[in-house]
Amino acid sequence: SMLLIGFAGVSQTNWYVATTGNDGTGDGSSGNPWLTIQYAISQASNVVTDTIYVAAGTYSEKILIDRSVVLRGAKYGQDARSRNTATGESILDGTSASGSAYDAIMIDHGVSNVIIDGFEIRNYSATAQGDGNAISSYVMDDDVAGSSNVMVLNNYIHDVAYNGILVGSEACTSGSMTNQRPNYSSVPRPSSLVPRPSSLVSRPS
Repeated sequence: SMLLIGFAGVSQTNWYVATTGNDGTGDGSSGNPWLTIQYAISQASNVVTDTIYVAAGTYSEKILIDRSVVLRGAKYGQDARSRNTATGESILDGTSASGSAYDAIMIDHGVSNVIIDGFEIRNYSATAQGDGNAISSYVMDDDVAGSSNVMVLNNYIHDVAYNGILVGSEACTSGSMTNQRPNYSSVPRPSSLVPRPSSLVSRPS
């Protein structure tokens, strides 16, 4: 579990997204969901970490996460290596995706306390070198704030142009990325490979 610190008088909220939803007339409830994940993120709190539940179906989006949030696909909590991925997935498909991000899901600079759990991510291509990652949290210079407490869990990632999960910093002299925890059940891997360590992926300060 993850400890989330809130503020007096502000409570965490659950929001809902479905392919049958509507960003204009929906209210984000389970009975009247929104249509797009990006819109749901824009409506989430900037003070506490809200949770967005994304129903099974296909979403053609490039998502920019600009605040603390929990994204839960229909298969959240289910190991991507052993679950049935043939049906019932919340799918991010890049075939005709639109959005401001370069990748399927891009975590903006300085954004912390993010969980991405239970999605299928596929068919993201590159328009420039380094684009087309499934999930990225990356900084390139010391003048940009890094992220912390990012967890990527139980995601089935395939057919992307670059990395499945890109975490890191480039041309930085200070510790800008901390407590990044990709869970390697997120990417199905051949059983012949040596299992990755479960320790945090951190950068020196």
